[in-house]
Amino acid sequence: MTTQDQIIPEERFLEIPWERLTAEAMRAVIEEYVTREGTDYSANELPLEEKVRIVHKQIVSGRAVIVFDMIDQRCAIISADALRQFRRQNLLPER
Repeated sequence: MTTQDQIIPEERFLEIPWERLTAEAMRAVIEEYVTREGTDYSANELPLEEKVRIVHKQIVSGRAVIVFDMIDQRCAIISADALRQFRRQNLLPER
């Protein structure tokens, strides 16, 4: 098992290309993500199918990416901008 101390920041998130996942695997990743506690979409709760559709569209369009979080040891879906920002921040030398 990997510990947080063994992971260098720029290697925390391993991007998983959605094109390499089967339709079933992608849906399972999205469903697991949208049903996590704390995942909120609006003041009005959306049906599962609508949540899956929204996230799927974001992934396919490139606005969101599927990553494996080496610290949490599970898949996550984050915005592409957030991933770029995380990588940029962690690749800069310390001040």
